[in-house]
Amino acid sequence: MKSKIIIIGGGIAGLSAGVFGQKHGFETEIFEMHTVPGGQCTAWKRKGYLFDYCIGWLMGSSSGSMNALWKQLGALSEDVPIIDPEVFIRNVDNEGQEFLMYKDMQKWKAYLKNISPEDEEAVSRMFSIIEKFSLSGDTEEIMKPKPLRRTLPMLKIFLRMLPAMIPMIKYGKKSC
Repeated sequence: MKSKIIIIGGGIAGLSAGVFGQKHGFETEIFEMHTVPGGQCTAWKRKGYLFDYCIGWLMGSSSGSMNALWKQLGALSEDVPIIDPEVFIRNVDNEGQEFLMYKDMQKWKAYLKNISPEDEEAVSRMFSIIEKFSLSGDTEEIMKPKPLRRTLPMLKIFLRMLPAMIPMIKYGKKSC
C-alpha cells in the first residue's frame, strides 16, 4: 500500500505538491474549498465585479531555476507562449499621469532619472542596493529539497548573496 499525502489547498503550491508527490510514488489527495483549483491564478465574479488574479507575472518564465520547475510540472513547454512586455508595471493616477516600471533595470533607472532629475543621487543609491540583491548564476541548487542540496554549490550561492546582507539588515524592518 502506498503512503498517502493529504494536501490542503489547490493553488499552485498544493497542485505542485500533488504532482511531485505522485512522481515520487505517493498517493495524493488535494482538498480545495473553491469550486475550481488554481488559487490566486483564477478569476471570479462577485456583485457585478470581476476579480481577475490570473498570472500577470510568472517567476521563472525565462531560463533559470524556476523555469525547470515549471517544465517538470508541465506548466511550461515549448508550446506555451510567453508574453514578455517591456513595461512590467504601469500605474495611472486619476489625472492620467503614468508611472512605469520597466523590466530592464537599466531602462527603469534611466526613466526614473529622466522624470525626476533632482532625485538622481537617490535613484543611483537605490539601484546600487537592487544590484546587491540580484542573484546571478545558477540557482537551481536552492530549489532542491534540503537533503539533496550539495555543500559547494550552496556555499557559492551564499557567497554571491553576502553583498545583500548589509542593505537587508539596514532596510529589512522598514515599511513604506
